Amino acid sequence: MLPGFAHYDTDCTICTLAVLWAAYGHRDIARHYILAAVNLRLKKIEGKLTARLLDNEGYW
Repeated sequence: MLPGFAHYDTDCTICTLAVLWAAYGHRDIARHYILAAVNLRLKKIEGKLTARLLDNEGYW
């Protein structure tokens, strides 16, 4: 679990935190925030694709 991660639910906010950590020289912490943002974005895309497949299920 990333420090403070539970309070941020958008990938843009997480990326902003990563930039701030990197600006203060903590690239290792910034890297973890970037990976968390990418994972969150992928989960959102996966959810949209799943919903789209379920909507079109009758047409296959």
